[in-house]
Amino acid sequence: MDQDKGLYQNGFFVLKNHVTRMTAVSMSMIALMFLFALISQLIGMNYEIRYRAIWTEESLLTKEWAFLIVGALLFCAVVFPFELGIRRWFYGVSVGKEWPLRYIFSMFDTPRMYRKALWLRLSLGMKKLFWYIVCLLPSFLVKGLLEVLSYPGNALLGTLYGMLYVIWILFMIGGFVLAFYLNLKYYLVYYLWFETPSLKMSEAVRLSARCMRGRRRKALTAYFALIPLVLASVLVFPIIALIPAAYILSSLQGREILELGQKDGKVCLD
Repeated sequence: MDQDKGLYQNGFFVLKNHVTRMTAVSMSMIALMFLFALISQLIGMNYEIRYRAIWTEESLLTKEWAFLIVGALLFCAVVFPFELGIRRWFYGVSVGKEWPLRYIFSMFDTPRMYRKALWLRLSLGMKKLFWYIVCLLPSFLVKGLLEVLSYPGNALLGTLYGMLYVIWILFMIGGFVLAFYLNLKYYLVYYLWFETPSLKMSEAVRLSARCMRGRRRKALTAYFALIPLVLASVLVFPIIALIPAAYILSSLQGREILELGQKDGKVCLD
């Protein structure tokens, strides 16, 4: 990656050199997501029709609920490793590695690789979810108070209800922003694992948090760079090009932070 060029320039250079394969990857991701959405919709429609026609009260032990649970597990078992393989391939081509397109299925090469990829994806997702729950906890408490005052009987309670409603909105927004900012410490976990596949999950989390100290603004740059691309994909730019752009910009920024961490002695790349 040319450090003298901007993030958009480096990203456009990578896109230009791999546009055909990246379009194919984007279409495969969209097709897979559409397939799971279609199956879920069909199960939901079947459940809605049968529920209205036959059952008078809802049961959690219906066949449809079992299908939904199995579908969700299947979604995690297939999509998560597949998405991680796509992320790995985009990272490789972004840093100049000539990896073939079959690398998007690299997480399915061996049972050990599959288990490790699935565990990495799920455990990191749970860590991020934990911080969102913690940061949004005050808003949940305020929401509970709003439920108690849902029918204010006088002007004083009505004023209190309005104040609590504003506080709830502020806590919701602040909680999401704070959780997103705290979760930036996990920004390099995937890229560290791509560089060193033998790295343990706990070690990757520790190194990522260590390397991201004082560099969260650089990670935010990649997210802010996506804002005009999202708007362009809605108005002018095809949505199919947004997926490669998102992975590339994130990969380029992740690689730059890793190189800075290596210079500071915070991380060692193979």
